[in-house]
Formats: sequence, C-alpha cells, structure tokens
Amino acid sequence: MPFTVSDPLAVHKSIERLAYQLWLERDCPHGSPDADWYAAERVQTMGILEDVLATLQQILEVSKKSLQSSLRIEQLLSEQAPMPASIKVTYQHTLIVPEPHHTLQN
Repeated sequence: MPFTVSDPLAVHKSIERLAYQLWLERDCPHGSPDADWYAAERVQTMGILEDVLATLQQILEVSKKSLQSSLRIEQLLSEQAPMPASIKVTYQHTLIVPEPHHTLQN
C-alpha cells in the first residue's frame, strides 16, 4: 500500500480504514480501539519499510553495475599501450540516491 506522506490526511484515513477492518475481524469488541489502531500503524509502517528496502535494493543493483563498468574500463585502459606521462585519464563514479517517498510520523 504505497503512499506519500505529502498528504497526512490520506495516511490517517488509510490507517483508520485498516484499523476498522481489524476491529471487524476481531468481532467488534468494546473497549480496545487502541489495539486496532496501533496494529494498523504497524502494518502501514511495514509497507513503508518494504518500499524503502525495494528502493535500497535498486540502488545496490545500480551501484554494482556501475562498479562493474568502472572495473571493465580500468581493465581496458590497462590493456592498451601506455599513455604519455602528460595525459592522465580519470573517471568519477557518482551515486544519486533518490529522496525517500515516505517518512514516519508520530
């Protein structure tokens, strides 16, 4: 259930709907609304963490591919004839990390 925290009301409504669903599944007991609300918050938080994990895995894959490319370039350069001392070849690896889509709010 991905969402952005740019709309706190949507987050609240999502937790509210899930808490109500959990309450119904527990046969609508009286006197324990916090239990369902906290359980719904945990489920929502797990969804956020799963999204963050997926993003981190994508970053890792891109980083691995970039490193492999850098190593291949280095290998190709080392296989070529030596360059004159006045020429220096450099390359830079830049990792761009996207801003998180979600933040946890109390």
